[in-house]
Amino acid sequence: MRGMMMDEDAEMMEGMPMMRQMMGRMMQPQMVAAADGGVFVMVGNMLHKYDENLELVAKTEIEISEEDMEKMMGKMKEHHQKCRQMMQQMMGEQKDEPGDHEDHH
Repeated sequence: MRGMMMDEDAEMMEGMPMMRQMMGRMMQPQMVAAADGGVFVMVGNMLHKYDENLELVAKTEIEISEEDMEKMMGKMKEHHQKCRQMMQQMMGEQKDEPGDHEDHH
């Protein structure tokens, strides 16, 4: 599944900054040094190999199955729900703290 996303997932992400942030992180380049002095760079599902002079040696697309993409989206949804619950709990605790409300006697 090449960068495709189901319409419902795209709509869900529009209103969720955290989901957009997580997807953005997936697209951030990640670099690992190679034993030969070069580097491997992963951006999204594209893997690039550069030599010690930073000349592109090879690149390939890492195939992501629809099943794997769905699993990844499911984990992201679950993580978002947990974060949302934590935020709601924190906001609730802040409202309950003494001194947050003015007393009107």
